[in-house]
Amino acid sequence: MAAPGTSPYTLRMFRRLLPAVGARPGTLAIGDGAPKPEVHVVVYSAEEHSSRALAPTDELPVPRPPDSITWLDVRGLGDAPLLRRVAEAYGIHPLTLEALVHVPHRPAVEARGDFHLFIVRALRDSQSGDLSLSQVGVLVSAGLVLTFQERQEDLLAPVRQRLEEGRGPMRRSGADYLAYSIVDTVVDGYYPVVEALGTRMDALEDEVLESGDDALLGQLTQMRRNLLQLRRAVWPLRDGLNALLRSGATNVSQETSVYLRDTRDHCVQVADITEMYRDFLNGLFDTHLAVSGNRANEIMKVLTMMASIFIPLSFLAGVYGMNFENMPELRSPWAYPILLSVMVATGAGILLYYRRKGWLGRRRR
Repeated sequence: MAAPGTSPYTLRMFRRLLPAVGARPGTLAIGDGAPKPEVHVVVYSAEEHSSRALAPTDELPVPRPPDSITWLDVRGLGDAPLLRRVAEAYGIHPLTLEALVHVPHRPAVEARGDFHLFIVRALRDSQSGDLSLSQVGVLVSAGLVLTFQERQEDLLAPVRQRLEEGRGPMRRSGADYLAYSIVDTVVDGYYPVVEALGTRMDALEDEVLESGDDALLGQLTQMRRNLLQLRRAVWPLRDGLNALLRSGATNVSQETSVYLRDTRDHCVQVADITEMYRDFLNGLFDTHLAVSGNRANEIMKVLTMMASIFIPLSFLAGVYGMNFENMPELRSPWAYPILLSVMVATGAGILLYYRRKGWLGRRRR
C-alpha cells in the first residue's frame, strides 16, 4: 500500500530493480524484460580507426594507451554473466557495476578507483505524450572508455559517426574527450524535449483559457510528470559536473575541462528552463481551476435566475389552482387572459430588474 500522501506514480518513479534484502553487495538484479547485450568495440588513434561487433565468445580488447583509445559499448543489460566478464576484464569494482546495471540510477559524476563514472539519463519525447527514459553509464580511464546503455537503440550514433569521419579534435584527443562527447550528446538530446514541452504548454494554455474542459486536468498532470522527469535527469548531472570541474581530477585534462564547462552550462540552461516551465505550469493549474470555477458560477447564476423567475409564477399558478368556491374572478371570462398577462409582466419585470442591476448581460458602468 502506498504511504499516505504518496501517489502511485511517485512510487513508480523511485522503483528500481534491486537484489533481495540481505544480498551480498554487488549482487546484480536483471529484469526479465532487459534486452540481451550487443557489444561493439571501437579502437582509434589520430591515424587509424576500426569498429566491429563482438560475439559473446570473442576476447575482450586490451587497451593500449597512449597509442590508441579503446571504446567498448555494451547495449542492453540482460546478461549478468557477460557484464561480470566485462567487469573482471577491466577491473571494475562490483559496486560500480551494480550502479551501472540497476536502473534507474540517480545521475552522477564521481571517481571510482582508476575510473571516472558518469551516469546520465537520455530522454526522448514519445508519441503518447510521456517522456521515454533510458540510462547511459560511462566509465573512463587512461586509454579506455566503457559505456553501458540500458537499451539496444544506439543513442551514441552521432559520436560514432564523428569518430569514423575524423571530424574535429576527437581522434587526436584522449579518452576523457570521448567521455565528454558521449555525455554532451545525451545532454543535447534534452533540447528537443524542452522545445516540445514548451510547444505543448502553449497549446494547453490556449485550451485552458478557451474551454477549461475537465479533460485538460489529465494533460496538465502528464506535463507535470514530464517536467519532474526532466528535472531529475538534469539537476544531479549539473551538480556532478560542477564537482568534477572543481576537483581537478587527473583523468580529465585541462583542454577537456573547457568542453565539460560548456556541457555544464547546457545543463544549467535546461534546468533554468525546466524551473520556468514548472512555474508556468503551476499558473496553468490555477488558471484552469479559476476558469472551471467561473464556468460553474455562470451555470449556477443562470439556474438561480430561472428559478427566481418561475417562483412567483408558480405562486400565482398555485393560488389560482386551488378549488375554492368564492375565489375572485373565478367565473369571469377574462380571468384566464388576465392571469397569463400578470404572469408575463411579472417575469418581464424580474428580467428588467436583473438587467438594470447588471446581473444579466453586460454590467452597467
